[in-house]
Amino acid sequence: MANRSLFVLLCCFATELILAASPYHGKLIASFTTLDHGVSGTVYAVDNRRLRIIGFNYDGAAPDAFFWVGDTDSPSPTGVIVPDERGRVSTPLSGYSNRDITIRLPGETTISDYKWLSIWCRQFRADFGHVNFPSGFVAPSEHDLGEFSRLAHGLRGHPYIVDAKTFRIENLHYDGNGPDAYFWVGTGSQPHSNGIKVPDENGSTRPLRGYNGKTVTIQMAGDLTVFDIDWLSMWCVRAVQNFGHVLIPDNLNIPPYIVDMQPEEVYENCEVMNDRYHVSWTLGDDYIDFELSGQVDIDEYMAFGISGSDSTTAMIGADVTVTWNDRTAGIKAVDYDLNDYGQCSQGSGACPDTEVSGARDDVTNIRSMIENGIVRIGFRRMLNTGDSKDKTIRTDREVYVAWALGFINSNGVAAKHHTIPTSAVKVHFGRQASNNCPPFTISTLPPVRAWDQIRIRGDERNTEFTARIGQAGGRRGYAAITDQVSWGIAWYINGKLIPVLELLVGHNYTFIVEGGDDDSNTAQYHPFYITDDPIGGYIQKSTAERRGINLVAGVEFDGAGQAYPTAAGRYCEYESKGVDRAEESETFDDYFKTLTLNCKDGNSSVLRWTPTETGTYYYQCYTHQYLGWKIEVVNTFSSASNLSSADFTVTCLLFVCSLLYIYQDKL
Repeated sequence: MANRSLFVLLCCFATELILAASPYHGKLIASFTTLDHGVSGTVYAVDNRRLRIIGFNYDGAAPDAFFWVGDTDSPSPTGVIVPDERGRVSTPLSGYSNRDITIRLPGETTISDYKWLSIWCRQFRADFGHVNFPSGFVAPSEHDLGEFSRLAHGLRGHPYIVDAKTFRIENLHYDGNGPDAYFWVGTGSQPHSNGIKVPDENGSTRPLRGYNGKTVTIQMAGDLTVFDIDWLSMWCVRAVQNFGHVLIPDNLNIPPYIVDMQPEEVYENCEVMNDRYHVSWTLGDDYIDFELSGQVDIDEYMAFGISGSDSTTAMIGADVTVTWNDRTAGIKAVDYDLNDYGQCSQGSGACPDTEVSGARDDVTNIRSMIENGIVRIGFRRMLNTGDSKDKTIRTDREVYVAWALGFINSNGVAAKHHTIPTSAVKVHFGRQASNNCPPFTISTLPPVRAWDQIRIRGDERNTEFTARIGQAGGRRGYAAITDQVSWGIAWYINGKLIPVLELLVGHNYTFIVEGGDDDSNTAQYHPFYITDDPIGGYIQKSTAERRGINLVAGVEFDGAGQAYPTAAGRYCEYESKGVDRAEESETFDDYFKTLTLNCKDGNSSVLRWTPTETGTYYYQCYTHQYLGWKIEVVNTFSSASNLSSADFTVTCLLFVCSLLYIYQDKL
């Protein structure tokens, strides 16, 4: 009996070792019941929308078989098709032999919407094999690790486990002054020098640069997973110092790391858009499968499509697909209509087709892969969608195309591009297969220092301000100062980029506004208003959102209760003299010298405001988001250290002159 007990114990121990060493596929659901056509395999939940089938077998002999889900007690004809691993719903399943595949439930549905998955033949109404979804099943999801401990060099941030190999760190701050710092993982109760480097968000293992509120996604290399480690830290090798860390808990229910795209999914054609961005495609009978791949960050989009002009590359009128890795919703690919310059507002501008009257989203079969800092997003587009807002893709000759890289704002809408073609681009989609793309060279942008926040004090001598539009200043300007996504332009007050205005309660202030009053040109229509909303764009708000917003000045209401702006004026913009010089300008004053002011004919508008309460307010654009910044209303001004540099210089000169006057007889 003792020997038998020992044998059972050893068998259990061996089983645990085997399970621990086996790959992690997600949360086990069940194995297929085998009823016909050799159906077998084990089904796992990747998350609440994706299923991973390991060792899948099916002989492919049935004429009309599909992956099939439903909410009846057992498989039945009332179910619906689940797209196969390549996103197809119109082609019956072919044969599978011990395949590992991932399928995504239809639409926005989740596992909890169904009771079973079947291999179902519609023609014969036959179930060839199925699995039942357990009642109350909790699918894997990302795990919140809490905040980094804050030990050195200003490190702070909020890490999440995205999947078994991937972390997303939100609002990451680090001063960049550690001599040899890395993302670092290991085992044990605390970080130590025997850890393992984790490549940064660009796939590089060079020492980390500084971060100022950025969200980054990092991925452990090789076979390492979160189940092999006890902590994630930022560690300085040279100083043997932990700058901060989080602990990894046991018994995680997280998604596995998988590649949505299948290894055999190789595109026949590829063209380089720039050194960070490639476009690949394979032509079908009446569709094209595209893949946009790039060295891009989370919430940084890649856009590609047909030009708005038949004779050159043009953004206006272009029909493009915008793809990105959304920090909350995952991979996205959205059909866009570029009907005007500027941010989307009431269907005008760079808008998702769903925001444009009479248009629809015609992008399907979305799939993705993120590896070594390269984001690859695939999707299908019909050559002729039948949508009046979409362009037919010609395959009999070269056509002009449009592309761009840029950022997605917090509302999930494309902001202004930061990179576009420098010349016209043509592509022959129906050409003989040709892959012209070399492997990506992993590189990082050199760090830059953000410009200092400018403050303007509204004292008795300074009660009038001029508000115009100007360039946002790239990585040094609006985005770095506000920690918000810029769409390329911003408010300039008295010739300064989004200064903080420090104003006094009870004083009268005048704003001379030159933001553009032609509402037919939304890209140059920026009415000025004052609010407590840090985002702006009041016209874009829903009724529910408007209820929580205080309109302080610049907006009135007509007899029907409809809001309208009152201060716009002629359009004036500080434009770059050629190529934008923000990257190489160490200060805003240096940058301002590279700009020139262009104003259209017309008159300025005037907005007058007398603050009645202290607090933080914002000057904003009525039609677009993320253009303005803070107004601090106070009873008395703060200390001299908070003066603008110009005011401080004047104050110092006056003080020196006073001393010279007092002591002139002794000099």
